[in-house]
Amino acid sequence: MFSKKFWQSPWVITIGGTIVASIGIDSITNIPLLTSIFKLLTINIELWVILILLSIYIIVKKYAKLDMTKETRLINSLKNHRNDKIDGYNYLFKLVHRYDDNVDVEQLSISCPECQTPMTLVNSYSNLTARCPRCSNEIYNLKSLEDTKKIIIDNLNRKNNHK
Repeated sequence: MFSKKFWQSPWVITIGGTIVASIGIDSITNIPLLTSIFKLLTINIELWVILILLSIYIIVKKYAKLDMTKETRLINSLKNHRNDKIDGYNYLFKLVHRYDDNVDVEQLSISCPECQTPMTLVNSYSNLTARCPRCSNEIYNLKSLEDTKKIIIDNLNRKNNHK
């Protein structure tokens, strides 16, 4: 008759719980059933109390609400985004969310274009070199790790701002 989603609704749980509690209290105190609910519904509440509670609710809802569209897209993208193509090479990385809402790139490596094995990054003199442990392929003159991390974060921001 009713779906599982209906029974798990906060409204059904709250109203149903109140009715069950009222029946329990009324049966323990030997009062006619549901009398507690009727007494609760007939309480005189001043209008100013309702207005204050409504105002507090609206203020909390307004200021606690986040811009979920942009932030949710960014978070979902960051959870799933583990690689990026830069200068024709596939970089693998892990994104770490920081306490200040910034994102850092960690465990950065480049995938070998020949066999897709993560390559070992080596700083040699003034440039960055990648060596494949499986097929010994080497890539020379790569961008620095810091520049690559900045490009990855910029690509994520551009991707999320264009949706």
